[in-house]
Amino acid sequence: MSELKNSQQTTDEILKNLSAKIDLLINSDKDDIKSYITREHHYFCYKLGYIDDFSLDCIEKRFKHYSDEGGNSFIENFMKDLRALPIQSPKEE
Repeated sequence: MSELKNSQQTTDEILKNLSAKIDLLINSDKDDIKSYITREHHYFCYKLGYIDDFSLDCIEKRFKHYSDEGGNSFIENFMKDLRALPIQSPKEE
């Protein structure tokens, strides 16, 4: 019985450690997505004034991950701005 108790404590400690690492990874991923969307928002909204459909689709997918991970509403306003942009093909420069 003592061996079983020790095994359970070890398992509990491993699970606690893994849970903490997963939380850290999720928080890091949210920060990465927030940075990405902010950078894309500033580029398309402030520099170009339009967005292409592929870029918007990619940003939407990353935003979905951000939301699923519990991201806050900070980025929601940037997404509204991006969605409101005219959609057109990228111009040759």
